[in-house]
Amino acid sequence: YDAGMASLGPAAGDLHLECARLCRGIYAYQDDPPTAWDHRSSTAGIEWGIRFDGDRAFVVFQGSRSILDWLRDLVGFAPSVGAGDFGQMWGGFLIGMEYAWAEIRPLVRGRGELVLTGHSLGAARADIAAAYALAAPA
Repeated sequence: YDAGMASLGPAAGDLHLECARLCRGIYAYQDDPPTAWDHRSSTAGIEWGIRFDGDRAFVVFQGSRSILDWLRDLVGFAPSVGAGDFGQMWGGFLIGMEYAWAEIRPLVRGRGELVLTGHSLGAARADIAAAYALAAPA
């Protein structure tokens, strides 16, 4: 529960809870009920899924789960890198995002609302995807 989200009204709280549910669902834990994804993929080592709800598209990025993810997290402790118009960011978080966004963008193009979310490393990737979306709207 997030008091800040509650102050935005019940719809915002529902949105927050759906993001949390989808963030857990992207991991596909054995004992959890499966999440119905409209599209699920792995691009350049980045696990992501899309769930459509009316004209809203949820894009969810998985956090650290593999050795490759943990190595990317460690690269995050290295000096930041320039990312063109986006400014400075941790290098490990950026690896592969250009390719993932190139695959995601056409799938969400034309949707009324784009919700980007993720857990841990996935949250950093969701922020980077937001920068791509704002630089060249879907």
